[in-house]
Amino acid sequence: MKYAAEVQLLKTLVAGDSQRIGRQFLARQIDLSRLTEFLYDEQMGVYFLALMEQRQLLNLLPRNIREQLLWLREDQHLRNERLARATEQLQSLLGESSIDILQLKGLPLAQRYWGGTDCRFCWDLDLMVRVIDRNRAIDALEAAGCDSHLPALLPRSLVYWLSHAMEFTFADLSVDLHWVFRRRPGFAIDYEAVWSRREYRRDVEPPCWVPSAQDTLVIMLLGIAQDAERGHCRYRKLWDIYLWLRLEQNFDWEAFHLRCGNEGLAALCINMLAFTVTALDCGADFPALHAFLAARDDAISCNAVDVCRVLGRSRQHLANRLWFARLQDIPAWRYLGWWTVTAPLRYFLGRNI
Repeated sequence: MKYAAEVQLLKTLVAGDSQRIGRQFLARQIDLSRLTEFLYDEQMGVYFLALMEQRQLLNLLPRNIREQLLWLREDQHLRNERLARATEQLQSLLGESSIDILQLKGLPLAQRYWGGTDCRFCWDLDLMVRVIDRNRAIDALEAAGCDSHLPALLPRSLVYWLSHAMEFTFADLSVDLHWVFRRRPGFAIDYEAVWSRREYRRDVEPPCWVPSAQDTLVIMLLGIAQDAERGHCRYRKLWDIYLWLRLEQNFDWEAFHLRCGNEGLAALCINMLAFTVTALDCGADFPALHAFLAARDDAISCNAVDVCRVLGRSRQHLANRLWFARLQDIPAWRYLGWWTVTAPLRYFLGRNI
């Protein structure tokens, strides 16, 4: 894998093996140039900084790298403050119309799985409303002066059919207003169940409703699938799942598989789990998941060679699209036909191309 050594370094830091890390730095066994490239390209700098501080190893880094990482954290902290204010304002704005929202990913994810809101790179806001509240939510945002990125000639009904979200600009921040997780043929996600499983998080500012642990996993897996499909898969998003797996040790994989099968997600989720485990070489760290995947080896079309190729190809590489078409519960021809027919319109939406 391209960043195998850097990923292993992160895993060693998470495990708390400070002595091993210290020996590697002192013996100059760590390629600092490549490490810096990894941290910046994959948006992992603030997380690496937090780990090095926790293990009291920060002084092992050259001064210029330390200063750059400290600057990144301060910049992320300021952005997080803006994200938190915007979230509070949007909660109030939509709440006035009795519209419930879920906060997807972002600051709650960082707080729960990464160890703090300043430990994960966050750029924008992803909020979700019920489908029945979609029109009212969009009207409320537009009435409040939020700028929609929707092309003027495309009717809303077409946007709803093609896409899973609409992008707005609010307080100079990008806001994705979701009504479904992702829009793909064959998906039959039970969103009533998603809303019934939601959880209220008081340990993040402002407090908010978030998806359950299993729905958070589905969101992350579908996000990785889209990124792999487009040839733009970041290790940061794979690390989301790694940290999720570390915390959710008692997860019921069989129940999850049954749910995914009922909702047209089984093949895709199994393959994206295999993709993540292979890319991060972490199967041994999660024996329950390893056993679950081993029992379904015949459903996995994702080996180490595939993962290396997918991670190494350029954006929008057609081979990734063809590979991805095989990893779903529907026939490849149906997915490719849908993608071909809808691609021109989705291009104008700037979504899922």
